[in-house]
Amino acid sequence: CKHCSNLSASSSRMPLVNGAALPLAVTLGLLAAAALAAPLPAPQNQNEQDQLAFLSIGDWGQVNADQAAVAKTMGEVADEAGSSFVLSTGDNFYPLGVTGNSASTDKQWNETFENVYVHPSLQTPWYSILGNHDHYGIPWMEVEQSQNNPSGRWKMPSPYYTFTKTLTDGTTVQYVMIDTIVMSPGSTLLLLEELARDVVVTIKHLLATKKSLENSFSTAPKQLRWLEDTLANCKADFLIVCGHYPVYSGGEHGNTAELHKHVLPMLHKYSVDAYISGHDHTLQHLNDGKVDYFVSGNGAKRGKVKNIEQTKFAVVDPGFMLHQVSPSGINTTFVDGNGQTLYTAFTARKRNL
Repeated sequence: CKHCSNLSASSSRMPLVNGAALPLAVTLGLLAAAALAAPLPAPQNQNEQDQLAFLSIGDWGQVNADQAAVAKTMGEVADEAGSSFVLSTGDNFYPLGVTGNSASTDKQWNETFENVYVHPSLQTPWYSILGNHDHYGIPWMEVEQSQNNPSGRWKMPSPYYTFTKTLTDGTTVQYVMIDTIVMSPGSTLLLLEELARDVVVTIKHLLATKKSLENSFSTAPKQLRWLEDTLANCKADFLIVCGHYPVYSGGEHGNTAELHKHVLPMLHKYSVDAYISGHDHTLQHLNDGKVDYFVSGNGAKRGKVKNIEQTKFAVVDPGFMLHQVSPSGINTTFVDGNGQTLYTAFTARKRNL
């Protein structure tokens, strides 16, 4: 696969984090991986051919050249990897989410989504969550689009939900999709001030959005109880949580304090394998010794990033991630909009061994 092959001249440069080179150990590991890279990452155990492939992408909801390039490459990689679905990590529609009478009649729905992700291999389910920009519009329209079109590719049956996939050998993967916006009132209201500063929005809309968000915050305790029950009762071989706000991030918004208080302890307690997020317009891999954290948040925008203690790799190149689950673990490949492999990581299986 030309899009997941060895690092070319455009991507073999030493990865930069906010203008500074990554630590030598990370750089050497990346270059070594590049020298040995296969067209597509093979399972950790070469005898394992049973795989579940899926893509993750976030913060893609703005029409521009970067979005178009990433969408094109996504389709090609999805085709060659046999991707079964896409995880959308939120901020699906900029800058004010979906408005109007319905999502499907909103101008942005077609211009930003349907007319962009057109490759046949992207006509698979898009399991999606809400980002802060989606909450600035009418978030329930994205939910209703899924509820009213159950056979369509847009999947968001509720602001938070779970689903499970099974490999042919019986290995199971449970995905837990959460609405981190309502869990994080302090972070979200600060972002609302950012919206007022950076986006042309009427005072009426701003006040209405603030009131809507404040009403939504009251649902957080119920969602957190649901999250704990869901994680505690998970019997799957792999457990992946997906939320818009990152737990850890060296990006422009950094760590999310409310998630450290309420969600991080659950990730550790219930042996979650990976937490996949967006929000910061970067591609990052972080690890706190117990969980792998992937920030896939630059489907259309370039942010800023720096090293933090948990950083394993970070770039601002617009792109997405390819995840390949085998019975022994999860291979994650970072791919940019030009089709270059930037980095690969392996999350070893730790459940039901």
